[in-house]
Amino acid sequence: MKHPKSTKRWTPFETEKDFQSWLETRLKDCGCVVTREPTFMASTATMGTPHGKKPRLDLHVVVPPQSNSLGKHLELVIEVKNKDNYGDLRDARNQIKGAMCGFDWYGRGKQPFCIGSRPWRGLVITPGQLDRSQFQESISDWEKIQDAYTTTNPWSTDLWRYVERDLWTVGAALLWQLGNGSFLFTAHVGTDLREVIIGPQTTFK
Repeated sequence: MKHPKSTKRWTPFETEKDFQSWLETRLKDCGCVVTREPTFMASTATMGTPHGKKPRLDLHVVVPPQSNSLGKHLELVIEVKNKDNYGDLRDARNQIKGAMCGFDWYGRGKQPFCIGSRPWRGLVITPGQLDRSQFQESISDWEKIQDAYTTTNPWSTDLWRYVERDLWTVGAALLWQLGNGSFLFTAHVGTDLREVIIGPQTTFK
């Protein structure tokens, strides 16, 4: 079922920047090294970037072995969208595609880093991947102001599976919040499809 573009959906964050900051803090609590809005050098064939605008991803994340279920050093990029709609998800996919094809990465206002490397996985997170049980106050406030043009109903599981299959074609996946301060995404590791958990170091002891 498609939702009209005008449909307003639940989010606990006022802006996308607020969502970024929240996620950055949670990932740092898990022991990750996070860089906000790094610039990457991508071919113009990989994403449609307006002339003069440098391509950026919201977060560049380095996950140490002790903070993930694979026990490996992971380099990830994450695109944050504060809306659950087709246009934003399409944009996120294109941004991830460009990031995965990036040649070099530059920190915001900093010297280059991660030169010559590629992220292992691209991730996308929207309000649809959040654990709503942790945002009950926000949901209550949202329900008080909703009108005939708004809805709080989450998308169906089948729809998110469709979105994730589309992301897989560019080396990406959805990032889901778990109820214990951890996050989960799926990735192909060798010939297997694995669930990868990022969490506080105590989670994996």
